[in-house]
Amino acid sequence: MAQYSVNRKAHYHAGNSDVHEVVMMSDKDGNIINSAGASSNINIAQGLVDGWAHINKFGFNPTIGSGSWETVYDGSNAYTYLTTAGVATIASDDPLDSGKTVEVQGLDENYQLVVEDVLIGNSSITTFIRIFRMIFKDGTVTTNAGLITATVGGAVKASILEGMAKP
Repeated sequence: MAQYSVNRKAHYHAGNSDVHEVVMMSDKDGNIINSAGASSNINIAQGLVDGWAHINKFGFNPTIGSGSWETVYDGSNAYTYLTTAGVATIASDDPLDSGKTVEVQGLDENYQLVVEDVLIGNSSITTFIRIFRMIFKDGTVTTNAGLITATVGGAVKASILEGMAKP
């Protein structure tokens, strides 16, 4: 592959002492893919690139003012990341949610992807350093009755707002 120095406006050659690193991504069959744009994202989302995964993160906060920045989550302030992994305690402020199942997705203390089903009112077996999604999984009810929270180390790290869970 030819390498070109933008600063020197010349190609690199064998006698060149400049340090230059080339990083490329390939799909699981070894085909080189574009790693700087939407075309690589499609291959990652389709599961074609080993060692990479796709997470569709979305959110909306109508109270953010013009020129303001906030983390995408329901806390309406800057999110504070955990520095030590801990178990997640799942709770609801409405007793109608008690004993229902919530899927907790995140990263463990080694930053490996973990997923665990936890009953509301209980704590996870897995320790989490990040929680990035919770899914209400009780198919017998249409949605959650109260605010569902995942608390780690005394701080709420994820939530499902009242009436927002769809089984």
